[in-house]
Amino acid sequence: MKAYFYTPEECGMAEFPQGLMRLTGFDITMSPEEADVFVVPCGINYIGAIGIKNLPYLKGNESRHAALNIADWFKYVTEVPGMWFRCDSTRSVVEREPSTIPWPWPVDDLSEYFNRPFERDAVFVGWNSTDINDVACESIIAEKRLDSLVARKNKFYGWIPESQEKQDSHTFFVDTLAGSRVSLCVRSIEAGVCRYRFYESISMGRIVAHICDGHTYPLADRIDYSAFVIDIPECEAEHTGEIIADFLSSHDDNDLRERGAYARDMFQRWLHRDRWDELFGEVVTEKLVPVGCIVREESYLWAKEES
Repeated sequence: MKAYFYTPEECGMAEFPQGLMRLTGFDITMSPEEADVFVVPCGINYIGAIGIKNLPYLKGNESRHAALNIADWFKYVTEVPGMWFRCDSTRSVVEREPSTIPWPWPVDDLSEYFNRPFERDAVFVGWNSTDINDVACESIIAEKRLDSLVARKNKFYGWIPESQEKQDSHTFFVDTLAGSRVSLCVRSIEAGVCRYRFYESISMGRIVAHICDGHTYPLADRIDYSAFVIDIPECEAEHTGEIIADFLSSHDDNDLRERGAYARDMFQRWLHRDRWDELFGEVVTEKLVPVGCIVREESYLWAKEES
């Protein structure tokens, strides 16, 4: 199959930012008439909903347009039924735009830490972004059956320039996560966007205690998240410690390692950022197969005649 990649000029931009979307397994065509899929290389948040609607080959080909969003743009939708891969996907986004394809954040591969010995039961190290995060942290601190480590900070390091402080903070986060059976991950945005630590924990092969009612898991038809995620309703946040302790009481370390190994394998196969180009190609191909070449050609010709 063939992919047409929009130019910056066609997207109303002088040039594209870094981090362009690519598709493995597709031949690149310079002719829109030959295209099976139309790729908007820049992020959806860069071109915006109006920019997408102004794309020259959109009309009649909406469902064959693909783009990626790696930004917190969850308040907005395109109102175009394309293949929109979104790291900021939430249930509300999918309800407003059903063609949304939930996608993971591009986190580091932490699988080298998988075999670190467990030193504690539960951990939270990082930005204390919401009241519900506080409630969950206090709950695991208070649970006497848990050996936990909680280090809350009032600083978000994501947008801070590289520094020794930022590096030291990240090193502490990784080291403490590596020594823990369960990683506490509470939503930081009310809408339900999954936090980076959710995918970092999976990357390392750790059980995740996830508190985020509005989440959507990427590639959930391929990954059994229930094998390594303890989904805790937000209304139960005050019982987080008890829920984690009950889970650990019925799962020994061998079982935790097996579940963690599965999580890590799923990360390597379906979530790893180094495989995104290939994964985009796989998912887009699956979406396009029902369309077929005849519908593609008729759709494009119809769009030309009506434009």
